[in-house]
Amino acid sequence: MRQKWESSQDNSTEFYSDNKVTICKITLNSILDRVLKTNAKAHELKSQFSITKSQLGLKFMKAFDNYLELELEDCIEEINLLEREIKND
Repeated sequence: MRQKWESSQDNSTEFYSDNKVTICKITLNSILDRVLKTNAKAHELKSQFSITKSQLGLKFMKAFDNYLELELEDCIEEINLLEREIKND
């Protein structure tokens, strides 16, 4: 087994032994490097998505507030008139 491992150090190809796959250190480092880069990119995309979702929520709340002001403008005026009448009585 040690001889197979030592021979794999000189050869960058993969080899099979007893139904187990053994890979050389360079290949493992390459895989780990890709995994780390992929995880970093996924984390970055998740953060960007979260920021965009928050911004969209804020835009929606602002638009909804503007909509309510327009829709309820008559009601607000009526409420203000009633409040003035109550204060005057």
